[in-house]
Amino acid sequence: SEAWQTFENGKAAIRDKWAPLILRLQA
Repeated sequence: SEAWQTFENGKAAIRDKWAPLILRLQA
């Protein structure tokens, strides 16, 4: 559905935004 696609897109955007910060914290 439209809402589900928007939700998936949002998760991808958040992951792309936070992944580098999380990896830096784990280093």
